[in-house]
Amino acid sequence: MAGRSSRPSGKCLAHGAARAGTAGHPYRRVAVWAGSACSSAEFELQALPAQTATSVFPNPTRGPVTVRWTQADFSVHAVELINAVGRRVLQRSASLAEADELQLELELSGVRAGFYMIILHTSQGKVFKRLSVL
Repeated sequence: MAGRSSRPSGKCLAHGAARAGTAGHPYRRVAVWAGSACSSAEFELQALPAQTATSVFPNPTRGPVTVRWTQADFSVHAVELINAVGRRVLQRSASLAEADELQLELELSGVRAGFYMIILHTSQGKVFKRLSVL
């Protein structure tokens, strides 16, 4: 339909979209568009579970791997790579710069092919992620 706006006009448009923030803090001024409907309801942003809020990629890998926790509500202090028999293959502390970036890259040169466990030591406990090295 030529000339029609995808957003409704009126009071809700003046409120704008949801504001970004942190988990656990209520929001009040929200406009939600669904077709021509509009709502200004209070809501609360919930934190993702630690397992869901972290990612490891590429997986499987032949080279370096990125560990990312951008959607997490915690900080990471250290990362360990454990092989299938429980030996620590790699240990790395997260620097302040990496903690601010919410990710770090693990160089896996010299690591044999196999299945590994990445353990993230966080402010809320340990998070375990699987990794396959080809």
